[in-house]
Amino acid sequence: MMPKPASKTSVRITPEDRAREFSGVFHASGKQLICSSCNIPVDHTRKASLEKHLITAKHRRRLGLYTISEEKPSKKPRVVKTEVAPQPQRSSNRLEPVLKLVQAFAEANIPIGKIDHPALHAFLEQNVKKVGVLPEASVLRNMYSQKVYELHVKELTEKFGRCHNVAIVVDETTDEEDRYMLNILAVPSLSVEGPRNSANKSIEPLLEAYLIECCLLEITNFKTVSEAVLRATQMVNIEPTKVSAFVTDHAAYMYKAWERSLKPIFLNAVHVTSAAHILSIVGEIWQNAFDEVSQLIVAIEKSFSACPARKARFRNFLQEKGMKPTLPPAVQPNRWSSWFESASYHRLHLQDYAEFFQGEQQTSGSSAVEEVVELAQSGNTEEQLDVLDRYGGHVRQMLAKYELARSTSACVVDDLRELAFWAQGEAEVACTVAADALIAMATRLCQYVEFESPCRFTQPAARFLAACRMFDPAKAVELLMDSGEICNAVPLLEDNIAGIAQLIAYLDNLGEFVPSEPVMFWRKLADRFPELSRVVLACLSVPLSSVDAKKSISMYSNVLMSEFHGHK
Repeated sequence: MMPKPASKTSVRITPEDRAREFSGVFHASGKQLICSSCNIPVDHTRKASLEKHLITAKHRRRLGLYTISEEKPSKKPRVVKTEVAPQPQRSSNRLEPVLKLVQAFAEANIPIGKIDHPALHAFLEQNVKKVGVLPEASVLRNMYSQKVYELHVKELTEKFGRCHNVAIVVDETTDEEDRYMLNILAVPSLSVEGPRNSANKSIEPLLEAYLIECCLLEITNFKTVSEAVLRATQMVNIEPTKVSAFVTDHAAYMYKAWERSLKPIFLNAVHVTSAAHILSIVGEIWQNAFDEVSQLIVAIEKSFSACPARKARFRNFLQEKGMKPTLPPAVQPNRWSSWFESASYHRLHLQDYAEFFQGEQQTSGSSAVEEVVELAQSGNTEEQLDVLDRYGGHVRQMLAKYELARSTSACVVDDLRELAFWAQGEAEVACTVAADALIAMATRLCQYVEFESPCRFTQPAARFLAACRMFDPAKAVELLMDSGEICNAVPLLEDNIAGIAQLIAYLDNLGEFVPSEPVMFWRKLADRFPELSRVVLACLSVPLSSVDAKKSISMYSNVLMSEFHGHK
């Protein structure tokens, strides 16, 4: 009897071995070998099966190599044998299912590694149409993340190509490993048409910021910042003449980056230091002056976060006293007014804290609870809260205004001057603690809006912002600034013959205009002053307040790239 021939399958070879043998063609996903082009499992034990799959019409069609000679036989004679040109890249709305899935995870800021969870992996394979065998996260990251990134860059490039001007916002921070991270945002200028709601009415104009790059810097200086900004703007094809503003904080290397590197390139731009930074300093002045209030806020947050059940007991305590059962508002780092809101709440509940936390002391040895009781019974704390209630409301209102992504370049100078004048007047009759805070705040604000101030925390674009007030018809009637002064302060009007002519016509006819919100006003005048309206809307689109990134390439990086980690 003849011996049975040995099996030609290899039981020792693994999918990883085949993936290395056919690098770039197949990839391993768990215990399966997946064709990277067809996204289907293939028998990895037989090399002949793999080679047979590579010459199938389906596989070659996926690669764009399907030829006329491989079509079904036809009765007509073939004269020429030619290859069909590769199909053009699909648009973003016709992505393959797996690519769509990776894109969805990226846009939702969900780490792609979550796909490896067995329950989620099985659910996606069973319920997402045409996804087939879903690869592991490492495969998705290596094969699809770059495609998603490129599509995102293409989308931003098209958007910035359609807008007239762009403001560049740069901010440096650190990640959880204390590495320097440079965030570069682009804010397109407001359009002449403007968005409308379902009733076809114009809605409030808000600035939209797009985080186009998040750079990891080994060292932060004017050279590395300049290089990163130029590289980011070139990546999304923002033309240098389209840049209308370079918005930064007050760091010395930011000033140097503008003067030494970027100013000769961005010829139509001004260097603007964000009002958000000076307003955060204003908030710190009040927090440092009223130290016991700050200690009370921190102690209460610690006592509630350390014992979540204490929150429920405090709600019940307030409800039994016939009060609204609400918890103290948390202080948020990106909302400067939240500290004043929290202080206002604590003033109303100071006696409630003393009673409630004395009861908590009987069952808890927490130092935070003891500190709350001590501060709640302190006369200094009560006095500071009363002073804040008198003066803090005016400051809180101004801070809250600049926490929103609204157009403020036409009013920021007047707003900060009015706040400074109010503080100077109140300081003359205020108590010592309040007077010190009011004077310090007024000094900082006056330095910020002063022309060519020698102080560090100043506004290099003070003349530009003063000229922007003329674009508010309600202010322009009183200011009466001439066209030459405006043109010298606004680079977009330099050598702009049509814009200058329309500016002169606008100034000559100020009396006939009905004042309204500046952005809405200039959108209505777009037909009459087309070039001037474009310039004015670019000036009004310079972000001086808080902005949030609407779409972020750094989010794609944080999700898809292992070397980026979460920010502090």
